[in-house]
Amino acid sequence: MNFNKYVTILKEKLSNSVGFPLSDILTETIIQQALKDEQMKYRERLYTPAITLWTWIYQVLNKDKSCKNAISIIISYVTTHEEKTPSPDTGAYCKARKRLKEGFIMRLLNYTGKYLQTQNTQLWCGRRVFISDGSTVTMDDTEPNQKEYPQPESQAKGCGFPMANIVALFCLNTGALLQTIIDALSTHELNLFRRLYEYLQSGDIALGDRLYSSYADICLLKSRDVDCVFRMHQKRKVDFRTGKILGIKDHIVTWTKPKSCPSGLDEALFAILSSAESGDQYFHKALSYEKYAFV
Repeated sequence: MNFNKYVTILKEKLSNSVGFPLSDILTETIIQQALKDEQMKYRERLYTPAITLWTWIYQVLNKDKSCKNAISIIISYVTTHEEKTPSPDTGAYCKARKRLKEGFIMRLLNYTGKYLQTQNTQLWCGRRVFISDGSTVTMDDTEPNQKEYPQPESQAKGCGFPMANIVALFCLNTGALLQTIIDALSTHELNLFRRLYEYLQSGDIALGDRLYSSYADICLLKSRDVDCVFRMHQKRKVDFRTGKILGIKDHIVTWTKPKSCPSGLDEALFAILSSAESGDQYFHKALSYEKYAFV
């Protein structure tokens, strides 16, 4: 089998396909650079990392997300050039996907996010708005996964799958994923969100649900000159008859600093939150020791 000829055909077809909207972003040059950065080497075969990645993206974007359907597009592209039809077996493709390192995927993810940010010209009042949200993911029940991302304690040993918390930062305008943080299920979503602070710039606006509306986090973001739009937490009482009334259900209130330090935040950092300047200085230092500051 002439793998080089097959690969040449597939590169041209997949990268120029009308149904492949990322072809202008994830070029072969970018993919090859990511492979080099991750020191990934591969043998001559049909499913090179580039072909595997493009096929995988096609699979995700397609209505029929089966591996069988993904392979069918490979076969159709090759047969149009009157070449020998590749095997319809999905095994080789699935193994090729497993060979793609997590670091390789993350490099391309970060690149696409940054690229789309350069195209983000529609700002809200001249400012960038980013959405943060979290979820949980399950993975293969392997020993390394169980060690890194233990299954929930509520499940009996050997009767569950490794699980992790994941928090992502999205651009409101483009929908691009700027950055994501993943950690064990025991790490609270709010603590993962704090690790994303460094990706927000002065003048940005952080948008999130009521989970993020803590006094500490608003102070820490404000110290970076980042404003927040969060829903009020359900445990916090809201009285629109108090404060400076601006309009219907719109008022300004003074938020008193809580007496106790929230879970997962360094007490020394919490103690100086009232000082924006000193808080900013301490916070940047604390990021160097995030396992100490955010546990």
